[in-house]
Amino acid sequence: MSDLVVKEQRKADEAQRELAKSISLANERALEIGKLRGHQVIEAISRGGLWLNLRNVTAIDRRYRDMIERMFGEIAAKVPGFDAPTHQADILISSPDAQVYYHADLPGQGLVQIAGRKRVYIYPNTQPFIRPEHLENIALFGVEVDIPYEPWYDWHAQVIDLEPGQMLSWPLNA
Repeated sequence: MSDLVVKEQRKADEAQRELAKSISLANERALEIGKLRGHQVIEAISRGGLWLNLRNVTAIDRRYRDMIERMFGEIAAKVPGFDAPTHQADILISSPDAQVYYHADLPGQGLVQIAGRKRVYIYPNTQPFIRPEHLENIALFGVEVDIPYEPWYDWHAQVIDLEPGQMLSWPLNA
């Protein structure tokens, strides 16, 4: 049964990756996914079970880049030795019941919770949770979710509940 669940989740993850590839900003800056308009996409997300990742918004709109630069400047002023040489931001819009399954991100990550609440599991960035071949596959093929997961991994995870206005960062590859 668990193999079937994993297989179906991988299919769903692949569908989400394909959906993300199809996102584009039209000249009038209206978001389109297939034939859906932006407000239709947001309505679909609000109905549940979906999430949308708008990647690298700092390269698309200067206002986001300026905001991110200010945010990192404030962090650097308060955290001695803080250094983030590149600043890129994505916007993740998700349904309250959306779940992001076990995965790893190659670049350093952070999360700013704007609205709603989110529970985040941060797993150790050591074996068996993440192996060099998993990182290599992510780098080569861009597949962040095709990493073996065992339920007992949760016993070792740091679980954090984020509220609106809170920010979280975690160790590289955790």
